[in-house]
This record gives sequence, structure tokens and C-alpha cells, in this order.
Amino acid sequence: MGKKRLKPALSDIRHKGWEILVKDLGISGATEFIIQYEKGYGDYTRLRKKLFDKKGLDEILEEMKSMDEANITDEDRPEALTQK
Repeated sequence: MGKKRLKPALSDIRHKGWEILVKDLGISGATEFIIQYEKGYGDYTRLRKKLFDKKGLDEILEEMKSMDEANITDEDRPEALTQK
């Protein structure tokens, strides 16, 4: 008998899928693709104010670039971004 194949964790599948989308479509295209299917949750207006209210665009972009360069995972992101 053959060995039973273990099913990958859903978080691993999402991560790999995101990597493939970004590689093929770029970050903007991948985001547009996901937006078509992701309903989201929570109060984005309140979250946006909490995260970005006192920051300028340059500071936000620099933080995004730093997170990307450091290969930050969802588990490492600020709590406000991961709360459901």
C-alpha cells in the first residue's frame, strides 16, 4: 500500500498561492484578484484610522517596504491587522 499524503495547512496554501499570484501578476494585480473573492471582516474605516491617521504616505510606504524586505509573515504583523 502507498503512503497516505498529508494535506498541507490552509495557511501554507494561502501563502504559496499569494506568492504565485504576486510573481505572475505583481502586487497590484494580485491584490485586485484577491479583492474579487475576499469579503473581508471588521470595520475597515476604524482600522484605517487606527493604523494610518497620524502617518503620511511616505511613512506608510516605507513601513510597507521594510516589512516586504524583512519578509514579515502574517504572524509577525501588528495585532491590529490580524484581529478578526
